[in-house]
Amino acid sequence: MFDWRLPRETGMLRPYATEEDGTLSRTPLVDMVDKGDRYLLSLEIPGIDKDKIQLNPTDDTIEISGEQSEEERGEDRTYNYIYNERSYKSFYRSIPIPEEILPSKITAKMNNGILQVDVPKKSPIRPAGGSTRIEIKY
Repeated sequence: MFDWRLPRETGMLRPYATEEDGTLSRTPLVDMVDKGDRYLLSLEIPGIDKDKIQLNPTDDTIEISGEQSEEERGEDRTYNYIYNERSYKSFYRSIPIPEEILPSKITAKMNNGILQVDVPKKSPIRPAGGSTRIEIKY
């Protein structure tokens, strides 16, 4: 069977990976924003109930994982799928954090398939006031 996913460059994330037992696991996409006193992480994990997600923070990393229960397909088992990309059973992501954080103060909420994780910094360093405009020359 042909694999439609394009190969990634070395060091880049693989959005899907086959595990030893043959199941398909994926690496969710993440955005991390520095808000000065905290980081805001947004992960795409559609179709996973919030009760099935685990967050395991350390002082400088957050591991986020979850497992989707296999859907009862019933009649779908007889379908001749052209694409069946939503059949993964689990996901995992380890996110390194650039500064020490307060694991006990982390909060998270799920909204429309996006997990938002608020990560307070242990010793926030606020940027020195004002911004500087830099002219870009041709």
